[in-house]
Amino acid sequence: MTENISITIQNTVPDAIDGLDIKELEKVCRFVLSQEQFETGNLSLVIVGDEDITALKKEYFDIDQTTDVVSFNLADDDSPQEHIDAEVVINAELAVRESQARGSQSKSELFLYAVHGILHQAGYDDHSEDEYREMHERENEIMTELGYGSVFGRVIEPDE
Repeated sequence: MTENISITIQNTVPDAIDGLDIKELEKVCRFVLSQEQFETGNLSLVIVGDEDITALKKEYFDIDQTTDVVSFNLADDDSPQEHIDAEVVINAELAVRESQARGSQSKSELFLYAVHGILHQAGYDDHSEDEYREMHERENEIMTELGYGSVFGRVIEPDE
């Protein structure tokens, strides 16, 4: 049950994705939070463009590159596992470019980034091949359950 989780969404680039429905994005977030068994807390989503997310990546990770999503855990170390306190920053401009390359809808790509950011808060990572595969398979499952399909696409096995 996610009714004890406050979700705020701020869109700093409202013209980036035509027809983006913030309530639909909140529904996606609540579904992922429920699936990952978060019960209490606060989730802030901020939709930005290339320039802002690149600046964040440089400031907090010392990496000067544009990325799809940056996820910050703001919870205390002693918070229960079912508590989330996080900010997820997602790049709408990259979502548009990637959706064109994948042949998908921009909003679905943006929703994928939100799912990815929340999964990071649930303990998923994508640094090793096994973690990468597990995380992206989970994204595909969630996006399919929500009716958007496997936006990320097929997860390639390391030996392929």
